[in-house]
Amino acid sequence: MPIQIIINLIIAVLWMFLFESYSFSTFFIGYLFGIGLLLLMERFIPESLLFLSSLGDYQIVVLVY
Repeated sequence: MPIQIIINLIIAVLWMFLFESYSFSTFFIGYLFGIGLLLLMERFIPESLLFLSSLGDYQIVVLVY
């Protein structure tokens, strides 16, 4: 799982360099883009994705008024 975080950080930094904007918002957009790329390339990563395994740990309670 740590390799996914490292890959995602590299994608976010590359995103900042491509857009030549070194702000947090550009980094955050790149980080979200990296999450999307990792989800698309899920079958090529040998370990389970960190993002999907952490979502399964929480129960979602929906309150209907």
